Amino acid sequence: MNPKNPNRKRFINPLLITAMVISAVISVIAIVVISTNLSTPDNKSAYSSMAGASAGKALGPVELIGEMKPPSLLAGRIMATEIDGDAFSTQFFDVEANGQTIKNLAGNGLIINFWATWCVPCVKEMPALDNLAALLGQKGVKVIALSVDRLPLEKVPAFYLETGIKNLDVLYDDKGVISRLMGVKGLPTTVLVKSDGTVFGSVSGMMEWDNPEVVSYLARVLVDKTPQKEQ
Repeated sequence: MNPKNPNRKRFINPLLITAMVISAVISVIAIVVISTNLSTPDNKSAYSSMAGASAGKALGPVELIGEMKPPSLLAGRIMATEIDGDAFSTQFFDVEANGQTIKNLAGNGLIINFWATWCVPCVKEMPALDNLAALLGQKGVKVIALSVDRLPLEKVPAFYLETGIKNLDVLYDDKGVISRLMGVKGLPTTVLVKSDGTVFGSVSGMMEWDNPEVVSYLARVLVDKTPQKEQ
């Protein structure tokens, strides 16, 4: 038997190197996915906070012309929205766990905001939504802030008290059923419904809802001022 040559270079199989690299990449991806899931509030929410992205972007912006043209803050932000018909008849709940539906609010323009207390951009825009509710309350438009928090009755009333929210009712979307039916992909998302029951569009991400131009625009486009025919 020939003695081993200490200066002889070892041959490393390229396929072995490739397999090791692939294994390392898969391990890193697995760690990232697991870390992301564990960092989500309550480890159960499938929502993400969205500061400016558009969840419904694939459908494209709503085409608006003439008096329907939005102010600069909303330009390009109102997206066409696909909504399951059951969304309007599915119950959401108030602070006393009484159920009601969007269908029950027919005849009003609706601004339906999906949010959570753990969502930073949601929290930042809540005072503006609170002001919007006061400004549009007498103009036929209701602001419905639906919390998707886990244990909302333990979190939302305390949050409202702490932040001075006075014009929004404590309401929640139990288990996020309505948000899913409305195709919500991230928080905050706000769905705009006209007083005739048609969906005008949705806005993903934080918005300066109490901006005077935004307030005026929403009051104009969400309320159907067509005279009703006498029976």
